[in-house]
Amino acid sequence: DVCTHDHDCGGEGCGSSSLHPFINHPRIAAWNAQDDAAAARVFRPWEDRLIREGEPLRSDDDPELIVHVPFTSDVKVRGVMVVGGGSGSAPSKLKCWVNKAPGEIDFSNADRKTPTQQWDLAEDHAGELEYQTDLTQFQAVSSLTLYFPTNGRGDGATEVWFIGLRGEGTSNRRDMIVTAVYEARAMPQDHKTPEEENVPCMPAV
Repeated sequence: DVCTHDHDCGGEGCGSSSLHPFINHPRIAAWNAQDDAAAARVFRPWEDRLIREGEPLRSDDDPELIVHVPFTSDVKVRGVMVVGGGSGSAPSKLKCWVNKAPGEIDFSNADRKTPTQQWDLAEDHAGELEYQTDLTQFQAVSSLTLYFPTNGRGDGATEVWFIGLRGEGTSNRRDMIVTAVYEARAMPQDHKTPEEENVPCMPAV
């Protein structure tokens, strides 16, 4: 499903429900990108979706592009927006998988593995189209893998200027939970005596 918004979408709408604050930007990864660092730059706040500074996320030679997006806590994803380049370079299809490890979806299996959801994308240079998810499949999302198999031309480089994700964040921070569990379980080997370590005790003074 596609939801169309006007330029002033905000308030309790798109901008306030942006998942941008929950994205783990340093760990965003891209495959077949001319500049890997560009992948993190396209995930910006909603109000910056039409900014065209620097270079877009651009595929290398052929149109295929994969982006892995981890979150700092589990989220519910309600909608996706993609603002692509001009002259037919905007992606024309998106396949999305939930909670796959980085590199688990690659160019050798992306066409064979069933995605969580897929969409045909229209060119949207004004940032007005949002593609709604099947929310039942996008609960407790710790990461998304986005696969853009082709563009409007069907060949050449695919260009993406902005990817927006809308939904709800949670307080379920996976890294904090793992740390808390580890710290709460004091292991005997963490507290060996000098004798157990085969280290001679220092004589008492």
